[in-house]
Amino acid sequence: ERFPEGKDASAWIIPGGVTSIGEYAFAYVNSLIKLQIPEGVLSIPANIADSAQNLKEVVLPSTVALGRNYGNGADAIYYFLFNNPLWERITVAANNPYYKSVDGVLYNKDATTLLRFPEGKNVNGWSMPSTVKTIGQDAFAKVSSLTTFEIPEGVNDVDFGIAPWSSNLTEIFIPSTTRLWDIRSSTYENTSLKAFRVSASNPYYTAIDGVLYNKDVTTLLRFPAAKSTHSWVIPGTVT
Repeated sequence: ERFPEGKDASAWIIPGGVTSIGEYAFAYVNSLIKLQIPEGVLSIPANIADSAQNLKEVVLPSTVALGRNYGNGADAIYYFLFNNPLWERITVAANNPYYKSVDGVLYNKDATTLLRFPEGKNVNGWSMPSTVKTIGQDAFAKVSSLTTFEIPEGVNDVDFGIAPWSSNLTEIFIPSTTRLWDIRSSTYENTSLKAFRVSASNPYYTAIDGVLYNKDVTTLLRFPAAKSTHSWVIPGTVT
């Protein structure tokens, strides 16, 4: 149920025969560098290694599924790891029926949904696979290397929270194909965000001077948190 915070986990192995792991089981265990979930474990709850500051890699076996409907209804695929600033890779067994990993990033099995980008992975030089149609809930949470988020053409949906707590994110680009599920929730906790950009051919949104509106500019949808309000005026079309 719980691994002691002060115990050395650097060479410790989860025993065979374990089929489930408790919530917060490895929370605050700073000696944990690699968390290898053994074959036979069927599920992982939320916050399995919350705030394990030196965790770099997680390995999922073929048998495991990440728990869902955590707490307030949020998806535990996001919450199973949180506040792990050095986490740079997740690896998934090739025969896992639910997930796959590509270049250390977690996707559903057919790579149409990007589920989780590790907090400590450098986004510079990384490209989202063309198979991705949906970006999952809080998929880029706390990714400090993220400064400009260019959602690629072909992505249709963005779930709640694009990149919350990503402290260096200053700009988001929305292509012609994308619709945000919830405008407010999609950009929460982005205190450095200065501007939105939107493809001219997007049928849902328009950006003017970095501010996000609906297509015909009758509704102001989102004002970036870090944008200056000095001398800025709401357009007369907004009703």
